[in-house]
Amino acid sequence: MSDNITIHCADCLDVMADMPEKSVEMAFTDPPYGVSYRGGHFHSGDVSIVREREALSGDDNTEIYSKSIPALMRILDGPFYIFCAGVCLRDVLNVLHTSKAEIHSIIVWNKTNAKYAAMNAQYKERKEMMVYGKPKGSVLRWCGPSTECTVWDGPRNPENNYHPTQKPIWLANRAIRNHQVSSVIDPFMGAGSTMIAAKENGIRGIGIEIDPRYCSVAQGRLAQGVMFQPSQTEDLVIV
Repeated sequence: MSDNITIHCADCLDVMADMPEKSVEMAFTDPPYGVSYRGGHFHSGDVSIVREREALSGDDNTEIYSKSIPALMRILDGPFYIFCAGVCLRDVLNVLHTSKAEIHSIIVWNKTNAKYAAMNAQYKERKEMMVYGKPKGSVLRWCGPSTECTVWDGPRNPENNYHPTQKPIWLANRAIRNHQVSSVIDPFMGAGSTMIAAKENGIRGIGIEIDPRYCSVAQGRLAQGVMFQPSQTEDLVIV
């Protein structure tokens, strides 16, 4: 089903503005966290990505949530999973509330193989959080097990080979398989883990990423059959 995946190399606000209301059944996304972040190295492997973790665009403020969440709620007709940092949780919940979203749970990803390099850091993080819910009036289409819980124990990628905040594919797979959906959108696609999960589950995937490097990486990971749609403002050749 790889021909059912679309990658947009563009600003997600521009792409979502052109999408019809309630046109996608699920969202799984990891926006820039709204906190300054720099440090450590990640292993780039064979892809051309800088080795030093970069301060991702928009990470020093939370405006990305106030702009992108209302746009996402307009086009969504089903469950959403939105990653956020603990210090930004209140801001995210407030934006979701004003966007008339129904919040069902806060899911904690417990990283079972977390590693730490900063020797003097206090209370080192080994978790990330996702807000789970739906736009008001839509349905969750739940088909997951009755034993599902709000703490997801599982490993992080031993090395961030493709993106400095790369998420393992199993996270998106778990979310997708808990719902009867035919489409999923990731407005902050990064290196394409959500799109790979969409492909593995045979559903339509819409990935949006503003950085051409990561669009290229995602296309390479998907390997074949991707309909690539560059933004109107950039000429981008993927080889």
